[in-house]
Amino acid sequence: MSVVFVTNYGDSEHTDSYLGVSYTFRRGVTLELPEAAARELLGYGHTDKTPFVVRLGWPVTSLDVPQAIERLNKIEISREPPVQNRYLPSAVGVVPLHSARRAGRKANARAA
Repeated sequence: MSVVFVTNYGDSEHTDSYLGVSYTFRRGVTLELPEAAARELLGYGHTDKTPFVVRLGWPVTSLDVPQAIERLNKIEISREPPVQNRYLPSAVGVVPLHSARRAGRKANARAA
């Protein structure tokens, strides 16, 4: 059985089920699931995502389909697990560097 890794980078949590197994796609959390489930639930491997967003009930009218597809595209699916912390911005130059304490100075002046 082939598996894929699904990470929800959207604004909201999504829960769905496949073959009696419930999957909750939490924001920013990677979930491993069978490829067949990703194909059925999220349209993995399909070019037209319209039937999948309609099944989810995300578009109310046909005018809402582009926004619903955009929401679905925020759920990333890959064959390899994502590299941890790859989306964190660099803090170089933003966060002040920790300065070394002067020798002989007490770590906590109130403790004395």
